[in-house]
Amino acid sequence: MRTSRILRMKDIAQHLVPSDIVLDIGAYDCELQNHITVKEYKGVDLTPFKDGVLKVNVSYEKLPFKDKTFDKVVMSMLLSHIDNPLFALQEARRVMKDNGEVILVFSNIENINKLFQGLFLAKKLIQRPNYSYISVFGTQEIANILARSSFKVCGLKKRCAELFGYRLPFLDWTGLFSEYVLVVAEKSREVVPAWSYGKKFSNL
Repeated sequence: MRTSRILRMKDIAQHLVPSDIVLDIGAYDCELQNHITVKEYKGVDLTPFKDGVLKVNVSYEKLPFKDKTFDKVVMSMLLSHIDNPLFALQEARRVMKDNGEVILVFSNIENINKLFQGLFLAKKLIQRPNYSYISVFGTQEIANILARSSFKVCGLKKRCAELFGYRLPFLDWTGLFSEYVLVVAEKSREVVPAWSYGKKFSNL
């Protein structure tokens, strides 16, 4: 739903500041650009839908940018749709400044919707919610792959789904009703233990 997508963009925008140089991996039509004010914005995508977005297969191809170029790298609803998320994260880290952060958004597979699917439908529907999903990740799996890519999780927050066009913010505290999860992780120079969680963001 477009409404849900705009909510995600606004959530991401809260973690960007005007002085940031931002790379949007999986930019598609650059919807994020409509919701942010930053110093510079670059977008890449396998199937660009807007002029200026560079075509890159982030599973296998190096990003066409120099090392330590960006303050923030955004990957919204991307990791589940690519063959090699570890390579993509390592490339994101390469083009990120030493004090940079990656902002990830991914579907919450642990919500009550998916639990009911697990009870009444075939397991394949959880593993491949629609044809474009290659794999799905839980929160611990995301933290683990971030650690393997030398990122340290700063915090996370869960966004509840809409019901008849309305959000239920009092349900944000529980993953059972969360539609998606937003994670912010900082570039680390040290080996990061798997599932190393920092403080949680306050819910919106």
